[in-house]
Amino acid sequence: MSRFKPNLIKNFISMLIVVITILIVLFILSNLNKQPSNKIMIGGSFNLVDHNGNNYLSQNIKKNKVIYFGYTFCPDICPLDVLKISNFIEENKTLLSKTDFIFITVDPERDDTNQMNNFLSNFDGNLIGLTGDPKDVSNVLRTFRIYVKKNKEGASSNEYLVDHSSLIFLLDKNDVYIAHFSPKDFEQHIFNYLH
Repeated sequence: MSRFKPNLIKNFISMLIVVITILIVLFILSNLNKQPSNKIMIGGSFNLVDHNGNNYLSQNIKKNKVIYFGYTFCPDICPLDVLKISNFIEENKTLLSKTDFIFITVDPERDDTNQMNNFLSNFDGNLIGLTGDPKDVSNVLRTFRIYVKKNKEGASSNEYLVDHSSLIFLLDKNDVYIAHFSPKDFEQHIFNYLH
């Protein structure tokens, strides 16, 4: 039993660090909403590749954008969050004329267009998956202030977990940040902005 204690302690400390980091990011984001400036410096336009291999240049898409960041190899949280968004789309098809629902990978090294396509085939067909060159994706993550940490220590080269911020962002048709939501309650709040 004592041989498991170091792993248990290590896992507990890792999870504690992730939780503290997410709380700090949420605190920073919530304080951004309180700034007197009308323009919040988060998000913006981006140019990535969709799950069908087509360029997605956001500034050319004059729709609101609901964006979730995650990765396809995620064992539990990302698929559940994407399922919530997928169910929301299915229940609110009228929003599709003025809103794109987007899943952006935080792990472009593994999430190529084929992997994104396979993953998204499990959800509503209107959900758009975006990936791209790691540098391009990294720039998007930076502008949205998404925390990402790849846990490759002790894992095989293709079997690692990625800690990341778990938020849903809303941009207007000009890619200006409007709000962000927790995945667990975004359905309750997003209607205040989309209707």
